[in-house]
Amino acid sequence: MRPRTGSIARHQVAIKIEPLEARRLMSVPGIVFHQHTGVKSTLNVGSFLAIAPATNLVASINWGDGATSTGKLKADGIVGIDEIVMEVDGTHAYRKAGTFAVHIIVAHSGPSAAGAVLQTFDDQIVVTSSFVKLNGTINGQYSLAPAVPDIGATYMLNGSGTVGDLAAVTASGTIKLPGFIARGRATGTLMLTGASPGDTLTLALTGPLERGFGPFPATLSYFVTAGTGAFAGLTGRGAVDAALSDVNQLFSLVFKSA
Repeated sequence: MRPRTGSIARHQVAIKIEPLEARRLMSVPGIVFHQHTGVKSTLNVGSFLAIAPATNLVASINWGDGATSTGKLKADGIVGIDEIVMEVDGTHAYRKAGTFAVHIIVAHSGPSAAGAVLQTFDDQIVVTSSFVKLNGTINGQYSLAPAVPDIGATYMLNGSGTVGDLAAVTASGTIKLPGFIARGRATGTLMLTGASPGDTLTLALTGPLERGFGPFPATLSYFVTAGTGAFAGLTGRGAVDAALSDVNQLFSLVFKSA
């Protein structure tokens, strides 16, 4: 058989390539956050992958309590050669306690595809009252600072116990009694530390009016002045019944929330 001769027809096939604009970083359930009323906090409410340079994007956050705000988009690393991990951050304060469903939308803002939705996230925020109840008892041992003329005694406390909303805590602080003065008040500071070393609550302690160089007060008032970690933003006040024993220098503080 003789080979065929002549030109070979060449066919051109047009292939349309659609760029991958963005996709979820992980397929996981919505994040559950815990907040306190009246505390403005900034949260990372979602992450996704976007093709570099990931410009012309906008995020909207519906906080579930009737409020909405614009989320802040920021790059948080590179994956491969052309994908960027993007975070969505938002800042909000809740006025009431409750459980709120949070909905986040990431969309195009450029003129060619303005409003086109790229990503949605659904989170949950559990909001509890910022007023912390400290009903409970702390027991421990005290020591006295070296005496100074004309200055009242200073008691140094170290103990542990369970106090209401904070559960198990350790406690340390000092209480100074009135010295060379007709009448004054015992004053001091007590720091409560939770299960995590970064969770602390600081209380200001104040005793009733008493004569100078008087005994340790049987009752003090407390007021929350600061908190860190999981205790940040908490408020509270109440009374403390105090009892000291000269035997082994033991103390007991019974908290009663207002």
